[in-house]
Amino acid sequence: MRAYRRLCGYATAAVKQETQYQIPTAARTEKKNPVDHDSQDVSKFYTIDPKTVSNIFQTGGLPKPFTEQTNMFAETALMIRQPALEVINSLKSTDFQKPAVRYLLYGQTGSGKSLSLAHILHYAYSSKFILYHIPYVPIWLKYDRKEVNWSSSKNGMADIPLIAAQWLKHFVHQNGALLNELNLTTVKIMFGVNEKLHPKELH
Repeated sequence: MRAYRRLCGYATAAVKQETQYQIPTAARTEKKNPVDHDSQDVSKFYTIDPKTVSNIFQTGGLPKPFTEQTNMFAETALMIRQPALEVINSLKSTDFQKPAVRYLLYGQTGSGKSLSLAHILHYAYSSKFILYHIPYVPIWLKYDRKEVNWSSSKNGMADIPLIAAQWLKHFVHQNGALLNELNLTTVKIMFGVNEKLHPKELH
């Protein structure tokens, strides 16, 4: 009897230990389109398909540690945060004929600002917004860049042609499909020495 009780005690301890160290299952939502996300999805994860990740974030926009995790787990899953939903809901009801509305995401380092912005970018991409996305502004002047051309007409202003070229590639990569769908055309206008063209003349 004593041996039986001891065996039962070991079994109970093993069950408690297994329960204690059991890895919790992350809550997920089946809504993969951020247009459909609402307050019921807050704190849940959703998965972005690899093609969309490549279209939006191939040239920047996701923190390096997060990118390493996505490579390790072979999926890109974002948490749906309340601040991102607030911006998305505001964009849905914005009157774009009026002056632009500006948003500021703030918080401590590691609180999810970059990934909230990634969620908002995914919404804008899915809703066919033209993305004017600058992944990381400080890198423009963070290093001793030899290609900086200082302006001769405006004191303190500079042009960074290589960075500008890289950003244009980033812009085209993110918006290429939509630009092709819009079927935009360009017009080459030749100017003389004393010629000026008022912007209204282009309409």
